Amino acid sequence: MEAFFVDHGRYEEWASLLARNVTYRSPAQLFSAAHANESRSDVLCDYDYDFLISYAQKLGRAATDVSRLRRCISNVIVATGPAHREFTVGSYLLITGTHGTGSESIVFTAERHDVLQRCRNSFRIVRREVTFDLAAGRAARLARLI
Repeated sequence: MEAFFVDHGRYEEWASLLARNVTYRSPAQLFSAAHANESRSDVLCDYDYDFLISYAQKLGRAATDVSRLRRCISNVIVATGPAHREFTVGSYLLITGTHGTGSESIVFTAERHDVLQRCRNSFRIVRREVTFDLAAGRAARLARLI
């Protein structure tokens, strides 16, 4: 459901998949144009629940920004996690499509390592670490969420 929510601009529903104690670790380029030219691939930043909720709300208000992107998730590996009712999930992500008027084509890949917590009727993302080629930083920002 996560990829579906993001692909269709349903960011508040995406945010409902986050645990309150979530840690989202990614290259700073994903959320900030200020780091767009960062050349070191080892610079990862941690983002918390409040930041991600605020970010999702801003995306929801930016209705004029049209993206036709699709996320294809593959190579999914699920294993028992570090705590009771937790699971580790590794996956590859292919994001492809066009942005804006369709003149800008986007294709890039990322790798994700998640810890999901089993809740009553669903799973919540407790931890996510995203890595991607920093040359794809601009495309990653256009994708909004990985």
